[in-house]
Amino acid sequence: MIVDESLLGGSYTAAPLVPTQVGQPKDCVRSDRNYPSIVAAVAGASQVRDVSCTSATTDDLAAPQPLFGDDNPPQFDALDAATRLVTIGIGGNDVGLVGAAISCLKLGVLAPAGTACRSSYARPGGDRLADRIAASAPKIAAALEGIHDRSPRARALIVGYPAVAPRDGPGCYPLVPLSDDDISYLDEMLRATNAMIAEQAAKHDAEYVDTYDDSVGHDACTLPGTRWFEGLAPSAPALPIHPNALGEASMARSVLGVLGRPRPAPDLGDLRRAQRRVRSGRAVRLSYRLSRPATLTLTLRCVEDRAARRARRQRDRDLLAGDRPTGRSAASRGEGIGQREHPLQRPSPRPCAHHAQALSACHPVQPAGAHLQPQSVQPSLAAVDHGGHDTAHPTPTRAGPMKAQHARPKRTLGSAPRGRNRPPRRPVRVLKRPVTPDPPANRSP
Repeated sequence: MIVDESLLGGSYTAAPLVPTQVGQPKDCVRSDRNYPSIVAAVAGASQVRDVSCTSATTDDLAAPQPLFGDDNPPQFDALDAATRLVTIGIGGNDVGLVGAAISCLKLGVLAPAGTACRSSYARPGGDRLADRIAASAPKIAAALEGIHDRSPRARALIVGYPAVAPRDGPGCYPLVPLSDDDISYLDEMLRATNAMIAEQAAKHDAEYVDTYDDSVGHDACTLPGTRWFEGLAPSAPALPIHPNALGEASMARSVLGVLGRPRPAPDLGDLRRAQRRVRSGRAVRLSYRLSRPATLTLTLRCVEDRAARRARRQRDRDLLAGDRPTGRSAASRGEGIGQREHPLQRPSPRPCAHHAQALSACHPVQPAGAHLQPQSVQPSLAAVDHGGHDTAHPTPTRAGPMKAQHARPKRTLGSAPRGRNRPPRRPVRVLKRPVTPDPPANRSP
């Protein structure tokens, strides 16, 4: 539910002559069935302020709008810090789209097959309507910034203009007295106006509501009942070249479609920080800018420098290779040789897939005297030099007598190739049994 909604805009927002006109001043000809009223009813807004007015321009947002009777107060007066939703439809009167369409209709009466409208506005020195569109862009930007200044927590939606004329022709002369080329020209200018509004919305933290695509096929040249926008001679209650009640309902559906989507995240400006190292536990000061008030979550990540990364990798290699005994020997420290753990028996600190070590470095070797499974690929260690003590550890093999031997681990897929990444080989001394020669045979004389 929307707590507070403000509705700003011109005649396409106010829906003049669509029953029933409500509000003050009466000269605004504001309807209670315009698209802002439909949106407020569906969204369940508890407080609605509709200040849209016929013929309003961007200048009438911050200043009173002169009318035949009482002036319409500045539309920005309807905004405050409690406002949570603002819909605005503005810009067409700044460009002069409706005025240009009426002028072209008058010219087209005498030139049903010519280019009277295009020739009147598009001259060798430049296109007057295109120049007005470009000149209106800063005004749309100022209007959106004015909304954010007065209602910083409000969701701002700016509504584009629907397809009043047939897209890319043909026309429907004499119902709409315009040639096919003039119909195409006016449609080009309307789409250019929508593109300008959408561009400014993207730059100034507003959401653009596209009503053009949803209304194609319901232009002023279609039959009553299908027609959402009236021509020069309206067949339904509406101002000429303006939406009727069906057109206002279509625009309301387009607005509700945008409201049904999550609000885009605010734009985060460049993050400024001091280029220096900060120890863990120390305070860090960051400076940033958001396009609107929002909750921001920052995650700090510790980044290793090159020297720390090299040191960590060396420690990992040392753990995989095994620490060589330093200082006192194992016997002097009171450690039994049979109890000493071989480096390959130590669990790897990381999975072997990360270090690409040999398979034998991942699986601990079974202690001496343990039963070996037939499918075991573990190396059998015979004698290892521990601090200068030569001790043999006979290990049972698959067949044959028990004798000291050192079997290399088999190379498997994923094992480390020969090179600097291979764990250093520990010195192994193989003890051979003394061979006693056979006694000489007794020879008979």
